[in-house]
Amino acid sequence: MLKMKNMAQLIIFVYALIIFLYLLFVEAQITKLPCVTVDDCPKVEKPIPMVAKCFGKSFSRHCHYFYF
Repeated sequence: MLKMKNMAQLIIFVYALIIFLYLLFVEAQITKLPCVTVDDCPKVEKPIPMVAKCFGKSFSRHCHYFYF
């Protein structure tokens, strides 16, 4: 019985962790700006600082911005 209680607590913890991480790392904007590395993406500081990432396949990579 104790094993079932621990498994239920673990599942609740995992769900809460997923929701918490989702709220922190929200994708804000996908651009059509091509990039090879993160350094190719323009930096955005105002009004809210955003983190730039370069996503996509090798032939079609674009800048994606996330609130962090």
